[in-house]
Amino acid sequence: MWIGKAHSQVVFSEDFTNGMPSNFVLVNNDGKTPASSVSYVNQAWVVRNESSTNTNKVAVSTSWYNPAGQSDDWMITPQITITTNNLLKWRALARDASYPDGYQVLLSPTGDTALSSFTVTLFSINAENSTWTERGVSLVAYQGQTVRIAFRNNSNDKYLLFVDDIQIYEAPQYDAGILQIKNYRYYQQGNITLTGVLKNYGITNINSVNVHWTYDGVNVNTATLSGLNVGPFNEYTFNHSVPLVATGSNKYPVRMWVSNINGNPDANPANDTSQVHAIYSVSTKPAKKTLLEQATGAWCQYCPDGAVKFKQLINSNPNVIGYTVHDYDAMSNDQTDSINAEFAGGFPTGYIDRFKFLNQPEVELSRTLWSNYATIRNNLAVPFGLSMTHSYTAASRTVTVQLTAYSKINANDRDYRFGIVVVEDSMSGIGTGWDQANYYNTQSGHPYYQAGNPIVGYHHHYVGRWWPLGIWGAQGSIPQNVTDGSTYSQSYTFTLPIDFNENRIYIYGIVQEYTTNKNERPILNVLSQKLDLSSTGVTSSNQLHGLEVYPNPANHTTTLFFTIAQKDIVNISIIDLTGKTVYKESVEFYPGTQEFLIHTDNFANGTYLVNITTSQSTYSKKLIIQR
Repeated sequence: MWIGKAHSQVVFSEDFTNGMPSNFVLVNNDGKTPASSVSYVNQAWVVRNESSTNTNKVAVSTSWYNPAGQSDDWMITPQITITTNNLLKWRALARDASYPDGYQVLLSPTGDTALSSFTVTLFSINAENSTWTERGVSLVAYQGQTVRIAFRNNSNDKYLLFVDDIQIYEAPQYDAGILQIKNYRYYQQGNITLTGVLKNYGITNINSVNVHWTYDGVNVNTATLSGLNVGPFNEYTFNHSVPLVATGSNKYPVRMWVSNINGNPDANPANDTSQVHAIYSVSTKPAKKTLLEQATGAWCQYCPDGAVKFKQLINSNPNVIGYTVHDYDAMSNDQTDSINAEFAGGFPTGYIDRFKFLNQPEVELSRTLWSNYATIRNNLAVPFGLSMTHSYTAASRTVTVQLTAYSKINANDRDYRFGIVVVEDSMSGIGTGWDQANYYNTQSGHPYYQAGNPIVGYHHHYVGRWWPLGIWGAQGSIPQNVTDGSTYSQSYTFTLPIDFNENRIYIYGIVQEYTTNKNERPILNVLSQKLDLSSTGVTSSNQLHGLEVYPNPANHTTTLFFTIAQKDIVNISIIDLTGKTVYKESVEFYPGTQEFLIHTDNFANGTYLVNITTSQSTYSKKLIIQR
């Protein structure tokens, strides 16, 4: 059930609260047998609870059959007489982002139930979003006619399609609003282009509209969008021509609204304005690692390819570290299952910093997207730098971890937290829960070709085993009121469980953010260290040391490796043999081992000098570009 703004006249409405209406016509035109996992869809469409924890009733259809094939399942409304300025709207969701169902919405102008009478395609989509999405179409062309509307699942070997809150109502001529301000939370100082999503709630196409924004309620910035053709219930994404000029380490609570639609007043001002979107500017960009959490399971046939993509990304991008989050196998537990229940729609999948990218419907990303979005994420501003030290006492198996966050913003209304993950590498066993299912056993050319199905004795790498502070971090571990330039430290001591192999343990330190919205709980920064089995713990000397450049000679990229003992702003420059500076960047690093990636595509072949200058001294290495 969905509750929205009231309309002047509702012609038809169905939210399935009382089950499938008796006056709906259901047609199973494919006659196929649903797979055992979805055998409860024993008609073309059925009404079910949205989930095991959400009792909202929805109409459900499936395209997952055994044997596989294309669905052709119809849900047809009773006869409906269309009145003045009618819009049809509904909500839909594809249950699995990796196997998204598509569908058609069709109309029978004669009001007949024969499938051949549905000659008008009102709407069609090949893959619906995996989050509830409100859709709508105009029915103005059918005013005065008695019609039927059909929802037809025509997907091939996907999963489940949900439909809810079907409504036909009389819409105003001119009605629009800002659905969303589509910007990230944190930015470096400078001009920030504000992006908005306009939605047309009216019956008339929008050709022009005024868009306004403010962050202080006093200074209003206005732009006119013209040359548009936004149809009823359609959305339009735009960039406002007046940027937000962000300075210092400040908060900008931006709101945006519309007016003057095609030169006419908006009939419903109540939905004109977006929710406030807070943007924070950071004073300096701290060094950052990006975290990939790979959702996997020993039972998952396609997960060996996820392991391949995981290894490729970790090995090719030194700014990315990661671990696996197992689901319902010998390496899973309540914590891993909770993480995957929150984010995973299918397996294998992954979470890049548990971060929802603006052009993605969910936090989870398919494995083909990991590399690209890890690079994007690493280039975005974050509000904290991070350092970590730890020690281990073998006799008592006691681990002590100290985390320090370095604030780059002023904020008093965010919930920042420290987190810790204990990761064990190369876990293996025999039998169910350990042996890895392997679709690629028969796929020539794949790294796991002829490895067996299942792979017996498979080594599961970098397994996330325990989150000592909880999967969302320790509440209150970082004060709510943080100030630019301040540091916040916490020390945590815990006992390593006896079934954890201390020789293969890694400690991951995290600074993260928490909200009640699962799409706004990002990992802000992360570091990892192999468990130090000496009694003295992980230590560093008092200067930058261990500078290495690899690969060298380089082609497209090279990476600087070094260790620094204290927080410092490091100036990195690359100079050719004529003395010309071809690369220059200043980055604030925190104590520990560093890996800094440099793209060298624009460098000509030849010899260069890499200079790293700290507050105390300069260190140099020779670099050769050779293609």
